[in-house]
Amino acid sequence: MGIRMRVAQAGAALLGAAAILATTALPAFAATRGELLPAPNPDPDRGTRVSLEEGGDQITRLLSLGLDDGTILRTYCVELTVGAQTGAPMVEVPWDQYPTDVEGATFDENRENVLWILQHSFPSLPVDALNEELGTDLDQQEAIGGTQAAIWHYSNGAQLDGDNDADVIALFDYLTGEANVGIGEQPAPALQFSPAEVQGEAGGLVGPFSLETTAETVELAVDAPEGVQLVSRSGDAEPVAILDGDVATADLGELFLDVPADVAEGSATITANATATVDAGRLFIGDETANWTDVRHEVSRREMRTQSLIVAESTPTQLDSQATAEWIAAAPTTEPTPPGETTTPPAPSEPGETTTPPAPSTTTPPTTETDVEGVNDEDDLANTGASIWLPIIIGVVLVGGGAGALLMMRRKKTGEV
Repeated sequence: MGIRMRVAQAGAALLGAAAILATTALPAFAATRGELLPAPNPDPDRGTRVSLEEGGDQITRLLSLGLDDGTILRTYCVELTVGAQTGAPMVEVPWDQYPTDVEGATFDENRENVLWILQHSFPSLPVDALNEELGTDLDQQEAIGGTQAAIWHYSNGAQLDGDNDADVIALFDYLTGEANVGIGEQPAPALQFSPAEVQGEAGGLVGPFSLETTAETVELAVDAPEGVQLVSRSGDAEPVAILDGDVATADLGELFLDVPADVAEGSATITANATATVDAGRLFIGDETANWTDVRHEVSRREMRTQSLIVAESTPTQLDSQATAEWIAAAPTTEPTPPGETTTPPAPSEPGETTTPPAPSTTTPPTTETDVEGVNDEDDLANTGASIWLPIIIGVVLVGGGAGALLMMRRKKTGEV
């Protein structure tokens, strides 16, 4: 299939996709799945027990969430009245998909305060930093307990009673006090070429396309024929940079492949890799579309319900994306005639200059003698060896004969009358 055919097909596909996108809302990010892992023994992330005014004593801990790619995230519970089920399948969702079927749930109106807690307490901040800030003597278990209680305050309206360690209460009061002004939901990590396919012609820039990412730097590589380079351009200016290797995101403008005119029809693949930081606050809920047969409790298998979890700390994640470019060969160019030079058609040959003898004539000489020398030598008619006067004379004779025949017929009719 030729490049032009593929270009036409790609254009039709893009028009179809645009029509679909006009009526379809896309998710903020692709779904990430995992499951709640059992606690190890001994448990390094176990917190202290906390006592709530209307919830009694509660065990606290940082829960381990194992993602499908092998990553393990430490999370806090963000649903006080729903139990955590080991083996429960989880799926990442935006904040506005937090379950609201539990009476007294207040996460929706307080979620920005929850994120502020995650970024200003353990494990995002070390315990020593918290003690320095608050003048306390917290250990890690107390830091986990006070932080979890503060999150329950905003997700379910929980309050600590007086039966708690003073340092835990001090941390709770700080995290739920005036200092907590909230932080909005952070964008999901992204690295995406747009569009993922471009077409063009050798002898110029093939593109444009862009690279959208939340990473600060990107590693770029091009698999292309020799001489083809990835470049960036801002506005209508000429390419300002040849891109290769590590590139700061701020330096990415419109991207093109610079394909020299002498490169044959072909294609190239552009690859981008980056490490982006996934901020604390990613929300995971029970995945109702998954298989719950491995969940520990029969009641959970029937209801497909488990605690919602929120990621407790920022974590690095690897991102990658690819784009392809195709081009046809450059159109051939005709070199202009240099100034002062003109192309003159060859002059007609003079009689006697040809070296090829004329072909023998196959025309029978006329029986009527004609004056062939009467033909004007300046006429454009070619002399084929036969006189043009013969057909003229024959025509005159035929016309005259016909006229005479008509005259005789008229006379005959007149005599009959």
